[in-house]
Amino acid sequence: MTRDAKKFLTIIAVVLIGAVFISLIVGLVGGGSAVAETRDYEVDGEISSLEVEIGAADFRIEIGNGFSVRSNLKNLTFRQTGNRLVLKEKSFGNKKYDDAFLTICIPEGIVFNEIDITTGAGRFTAETLS
Repeated sequence: MTRDAKKFLTIIAVVLIGAVFISLIVGLVGGGSAVAETRDYEVDGEISSLEVEIGAADFRIEIGNGFSVRSNLKNLTFRQTGNRLVLKEKSFGNKKYDDAFLTICIPEGIVFNEIDITTGAGRFTAETLS
C-alpha cells in the first residue's frame, strides 16, 4: 500500500469516527420525546397576566369554571407569582411532539392586562381571549 493510500484511508477513518461522535452527541442532546404523563397544575386566585412559551404542542385556551392548566409536556415549567402566570417549555426543538398538548382553562369574562404567547409549529386554539 502506498503512502498516499494510507493517508487517504486515515483521513476517511477520522471523518467516519467524527461523524459517529457527532451523531451520538446530537442523539443525546436533541431528539427524544417532548411528551410525559399528563399533569394538572393548580392555579391559585385570579390571573391578569399570562406568558406562554412552548414548542410544537397543541395549545388550547378554553372556558372553564376557574383557572386551571393541564399538559403532558415533559419540560414545562409552571410559575405563578401573584396575578402573573408563566408557562415555559425549558427546551424544545429536535423532539417528537406527537400528541403533546397544553390546555389552559379560564373563567368566562376574564380580561387580561397582559398576554405574551410564543408557540412553535403547534396549533393554537382559543375559544375566547381578551
